Amino acid sequence: MNLRADAQVNPIKEGDPVEIGSNERYVAMCRKHFTEATAS
Repeated sequence: MNLRADAQVNPIKEGDPVEIGSNERYVAMCRKHFTEATAS
């Protein structure tokens, strides 16, 4: 799973769900950690 994150690796939860051409903003992680990071 890929999490879109800011420079401090905090998840970005608002705005467009996909940002084209910004591979440096995505962090690969397992389902468990992705779910924990995106839980509100």
